[in-house]
Amino acid sequence: MRTSEEILDGMDRIKFDMLCRYDFKFFCERLLGLTDMGGIHDFQLEWVELAEHSRNCVIEAPSGGTKTEIMGVCYPLWWLWKENKKQEILLVSKTVAQAEGNLLDRIKMYIIDNEILRDRFMPKDKRVVWNTKGIRTANGSTIKNVPYNLNIKGYRAHLIIADEADSYDDTDIYFKHVTSRPHPNGKIILISTPEGVSKLLGMLKARRPPSYSFLKTTALRHKDRTFVKGSEVVTIDDLDRLKEEGCYSIWKENEKFSFEYMKQEFITQGRWSFAQNFLCEIIGESEDSAFQLKDIIKSYESTMSFNYEPNPKAMYFIGADFAISTGPKADYDAYVVLELMDDRMTIKHIETHRGFPRQLKVEALENLYKKYYSPLGVRIVADKTNIGDMIINDLRAKGCTVIPQSFAGVVRLQLLQTLSNVFQADGVLRIPKNPYKMNENKFVDILQEQLTGFVRTKTDKGNETYLSKASHDDIAISLAMAVSEATKMKTTYVRAVSR
Repeated sequence: MRTSEEILDGMDRIKFDMLCRYDFKFFCERLLGLTDMGGIHDFQLEWVELAEHSRNCVIEAPSGGTKTEIMGVCYPLWWLWKENKKQEILLVSKTVAQAEGNLLDRIKMYIIDNEILRDRFMPKDKRVVWNTKGIRTANGSTIKNVPYNLNIKGYRAHLIIADEADSYDDTDIYFKHVTSRPHPNGKIILISTPEGVSKLLGMLKARRPPSYSFLKTTALRHKDRTFVKGSEVVTIDDLDRLKEEGCYSIWKENEKFSFEYMKQEFITQGRWSFAQNFLCEIIGESEDSAFQLKDIIKSYESTMSFNYEPNPKAMYFIGADFAISTGPKADYDAYVVLELMDDRMTIKHIETHRGFPRQLKVEALENLYKKYYSPLGVRIVADKTNIGDMIINDLRAKGCTVIPQSFAGVVRLQLLQTLSNVFQADGVLRIPKNPYKMNENKFVDILQEQLTGFVRTKTDKGNETYLSKASHDDIAISLAMAVSEATKMKTTYVRAVSR
């Protein structure tokens, strides 16, 4: 255990306590003993500065770059040190096991192994108030770890730390429950390495709520102190070029994340993973994305939900994409119902199926056709490849209007381009995203992930095309088919309703 005498090193205790309260660097280096690798660095102080002067903040930082240690462990301890009144702190992780091992245990060890911290924070009988779920300090303050799930709505806090926030699966839990947990004047700090534009941090950056501040820290900085972008590191030679231009590691040379270390990691990880882990950028999902997250989000309608109630003044289009293979990694059959009314398109329903034989595919689509019957028309736009032709014939035999859909290269490009244009147009497409409809939102979240997975690229012949980096694209393709046909039928719809 570090003794008081060792920590103070001859300094007056009153002065020491005051410096700890107002100087985070001094608190960490002198009281906590964080002196390895040069102690507290400028980029870490930038995180603290942002947190101190923001209502809520989002901090993106390199993998292994101490963001959890500094903001998830040291900052909560400093918060308790400088606050004279009782405080409540929540440590949020994807699972409770992560919070226990990654955050709470490290906070406990700092206190237990430090005589000054023990005297200030540890109660007389810690057995009653120190456990795997949380601790209570001598003045009644609490630090609790909680998993990222619906149960978080049972807690309140002055400070909420969301560790590796981009790994959280259901973003609706954050917007519906986590954001309502701070006490008045409390704050939320989200720390993470980005995992995808459709994840939580990507959604927050797309929405830019006025109460949030954002900071992206990368492992490399230009000599003017601006951070290096992922687009600046295409080949390993770019690292040497950047170094020659005066670029430097935030950890300083010969320490963590030196240029030589990062060159080895570039070779090991490849450009995309290197850009994500060291430069906090998802390559392709920013400059090359076919569907911008901000455009997708603006189409969401929180007061709407899926329903089977057709409007006689609307037309309906059912996009049907059929799985072309079997097995656990195969696509699903995906059916998307789109309503066209008053020059606006609204998703009314999404469903997916895996392993349906031909007869069940036909029955499922016939059922949707009947449910959304309208005097102005219902059309099924069906994938005609492979088994699709037979399904189309079966549906026509049952009296359904079916439009065969080809997926030749140029046709597929046109489908996705039309869908992209519709998303960019204000107010044309509406997608129900009711926070109380969790089952529906799962389909919407999958659609969002699939859409943001499409990137613009070039074929070997130099022609533009769209490549999907997502594991599946079935719901997105079904929507594209329905939207494309609805776009073609707009003139017919206007003529029909004006009679």
